[in-house]
This record gives sequence, structure tokens and C-alpha cells, in this order.
Amino acid sequence: MTIGFHGQRPITNWLDAIRLLPAGAPFLAVDDVHMLRDAKLTNPGLLTIFRKKIDAQNFTPSLEEAKVKARAYFNSFIDGTWQQQELWRYVDIVKEWNEYVASSQNEAERQLIITWLKAVTAVWNDEYRGRPIVGGRDIPLACLSVAIGNDIDPRYARIIADSGNIISYHNYTHFSGGQRDPLDWQHHSGRWVGMDAQFKAQGITVRWVATEGGIYEGVYDGWKSSKTVSGNIGRYINECIKYQLDRVGAWNQANNARFLGSVLFTFGNTGSWPMYELNADEMKQIAQVVRDYAPQQPPDPPTDPGDPPMVWQEEIWDLSIEKQAISLNKTAALQSAIFADGFVPVQSEFWHTPSDGVQRACMAAEHLATGERRVYYAVVPVWNVVKWFNNPN
Repeated sequence: MTIGFHGQRPITNWLDAIRLLPAGAPFLAVDDVHMLRDAKLTNPGLLTIFRKKIDAQNFTPSLEEAKVKARAYFNSFIDGTWQQQELWRYVDIVKEWNEYVASSQNEAERQLIITWLKAVTAVWNDEYRGRPIVGGRDIPLACLSVAIGNDIDPRYARIIADSGNIISYHNYTHFSGGQRDPLDWQHHSGRWVGMDAQFKAQGITVRWVATEGGIYEGVYDGWKSSKTVSGNIGRYINECIKYQLDRVGAWNQANNARFLGSVLFTFGNTGSWPMYELNADEMKQIAQVVRDYAPQQPPDPPTDPGDPPMVWQEEIWDLSIEKQAISLNKTAALQSAIFADGFVPVQSEFWHTPSDGVQRACMAAEHLATGERRVYYAVVPVWNVVKWFNNPN
């Protein structure tokens, strides 16, 4: 695993830094594929990634409509210039849409993403990948580009793996109060490791690439923010870059080098990201470290201690016992009859002798779907005969 750069537009002397990167280092360009050309001609060993930025990422439940959207996306940059200048020569990975996955999404939203992934991978594999339009090159897609701190549904991973494409996760290193978060690896920059283990347990083996990375505290607080390292390039290198090289390098050794690399966001900033901006001199310092650094075996990451001795859970447990209105008993005659009818008991069993002088065991129950309410009863002690009635009024 190695680290490279994320570029939005050329800056002065940027290629001096690109030249220093080791073979296999990733470089991502946004919108301008000519940056990939210039980078690849400067350093042919780079792993180049292209992202076309679009304003609207609108999903559809229709697979065919989703395929139309996928073609429109690819055709927005695979055009006459792409063909005439043979720009496909300089592209190793194409990135599809960006940061559309959230752990909080409901099943309907997830189904839209499943449809999109089926469409975009099918269109790319069947109509572009390995075809003359990309010079016959086997160029995979980087899919999802998941924002830091979100989890990936295994169903997405299976579609991407089965189609021979790559999962992109944005592996920013989390800082808080000017220090690296001790739980960063578990919850932020290394969160993908837990997901990979989950996928493997389901027979899904994926490749990874980080199409954004670096230091962050909040959305707009990158490595130059006082909330992180206040623009200290030495700390950036030691507390993020070497840290990532160590940890991902160790993971790769045990996992067939399936994490391809990470790019640092960003240079050539075009808008809202001044706290992330790198200049050419800073990029050169980073590139030299990435080229020369020998990764170290990292210590085991700290684990989340959770809530101390679960005091709050003990309190709630005791209160729940105090307020419990019913105890379930699968051998009780009334409860057995209630559940057999598809009803749910709503009170504890009580015994009562009404005006007819017959003692009965009674329990009310309701139906979850219809709301119907019944009272089930048995004459004490004739437990094998359970009857019920609705509201007699």
C-alpha cells in the first residue's frame, strides 16, 4: 500500500512532487483527465484514477433507467477528445458517483443503491471496459466512494466483487482537540477493516482504494485547522501518513495486498477546502517520505471501553422489572391459546369470581394487525378448555 495525491487543477511545480512518488502510488484527478496524462508521462508507475464530478446523483428504481444514467455519466467524459488524444492510455481506474452511502439509510434507499450498482457495473463492464472505446484496456470502476464513518451493506460489496470492480472508502484520519483520536482506526480511517472481515465471512472478497484521505476533524477542518495539526507538515507526516502506511501495510501483508492505496485530499482546491490544501513543497516532502519510509509493525489499536460497568443498564433493568405488567409462560393454558390464535397478551393473568359464582382465570389479548381485543378465560381448574369473548357491550 502506498499514498499519493488528489488533484483538482494543476498548481505550480506539482509534477515535481508527482515525480518523487514510488511505483504504484495512486494519483486522482477531478474532471481534468489531462492531469492524469501529465502525471503518467512524468511517473509511468503511478496508479491513476479519474473522477468526473457531477452535481446531481439521482437514483431510480428502474434498472433500465439507471443504465441510461450510467451511460450519460460515462459519456460526459469519454468523448471525442478522449478518443482523438487516446486519453484512455493514462487512466487505470474510473470512479463512478461519489459519497451516496450512509449507515442511516432505510431499506428502500438501499434498494435504489443496489439497482444503481447493478446498472453502473453492468454498463461499464459490457459497453466500455476492455472495449475499443477505452483502447481495449481492462479499466475497473471504483464504486461507492463512501464518506468516512459510514458502513457498507454487504449486498453492495457482493455486486462490486462479482463484477470485478473496486470499493472506494474515504479513509480520513480523525483528530479531536488537536490530537489523533485514539479510536480513529476502529471507527474512522480503519473502519473498512471490520467491513472487510464481515464480507469475508459471507464469502465476499473485495479490493479497496481510498479516493480521499488525510486528516479531518469536521467536514471543513482538515490538516491546517487548529482542531487538528494547525498546518504542521511534520505532524501530518508522522501522525497520519506514516500511521496509515504502517497499519494498512500490515493489513496488506496478511490480506494479499487488496488495499491498493490512498490519495490525500487535496491540491488545486477550487472552492470550500482551504483547510485541506497542499502546495507543491508540502507535496514534495510527503512524496519523499512515502517513497523512502519503511513501514513499522503497528501496535494493536485500543478498543472501545464502552460504558463503565454498565451502571445505566443495571438501573434500567431494575426499573423494567418493577414496571413489568406481564410475565410470559409458554406452558400456561391461556397464553398458549392466545398465541395460537395470533394474538398477544396485554396483561397478567387474573382470577375472578363474578356474580354467577364461577371462578375463572382471565387474560386480555390484542391482535397486532387488526387491533381486535379479546378476553380469554378458563374455569378454574379446567385448564384444557379455554374460551374467549369480545366486548359484550
